[in-house]
Amino acid sequence: MKEMKADLEIRDYEPKDAEQISILMTELGYPNTIDFFRERFDTLLNTGLDRILVAERGGFILGIITLHFMPLPHLPGNLCRVVALAVKSDSQRQGVGAKLMVTAEEIAREKGCSKMELTSGEQRSDAHTFYRAIGFEEKSKRFTKDLTSEE
Repeated sequence: MKEMKADLEIRDYEPKDAEQISILMTELGYPNTIDFFRERFDTLLNTGLDRILVAERGGFILGIITLHFMPLPHLPGNLCRVVALAVKSDSQRQGVGAKLMVTAEEIAREKGCSKMELTSGEQRSDAHTFYRAIGFEEKSKRFTKDLTSEE
């Protein structure tokens, strides 16, 4: 198991990763095309407020994390929001998600963030256990509104 963790590389997303990311996101219930992810990630990276990292082993993408940075209006420092964290099902519980999160925290600190947050679907109890184990606390409820409907 140690050897598997040792050769895991966390690096910035590159457009060539879009195909494997499309497969990973489809596996996790977010299907879309390779072009969609390539274009979407290009848009995000051009804002200067986002960072996308992948976990790679032997040329295979095992996980991805997307981060968004913003100033906090009510506290000093910035906020790092984990917008997405996904790990291939056959690579879970092998340190991939943990290594992505540790790297994300390092980047957040470098960017002057005083807080880090994420949301997780209520049905993802394994993810909730993971987040608590790495120091996250459940703090609030999330409210959303679909703006694509006519009502």
